[in-house]
Amino acid sequence: MRDRQCTPGGALFPQASRRRSIAMNIDSLERALASGAEPLKLQKLIALGIAIALREDTCIAHHVADAISAGATSSELFDAVNVAVAIGGGPTASYGRRLRQATRQIEAGEYLLEPAVPVAVRS
Repeated sequence: MRDRQCTPGGALFPQASRRRSIAMNIDSLERALASGAEPLKLQKLIALGIAIALREDTCIAHHVADAISAGATSSELFDAVNVAVAIGGGPTASYGRRLRQATRQIEAGEYLLEPAVPVAVRS
């Protein structure tokens, strides 16, 4: 029943509104991150976990880049994956393998992806 969920691209969102809904989501994310209530790295890891639980591939890639830019370690990334898999169930389990491959490429300098939201420096 995933296609019946209210997610961009789902059955309840016409394809024409996909770009608008993505832009609104990015604006909402920027506002949430601007609050500063939690450290930026933690916020980025939470966003990654949510993207994994929702199985949004493009968002996952950007949130990995964002989390790394905010100082997240491979271990912290895998913690976010583990929590997301616990919430998202079996369909999300493959993201652990994907993340392992991506982190190897990132560490080798072979995979470059710009963060989705500019990472501001906070004190």
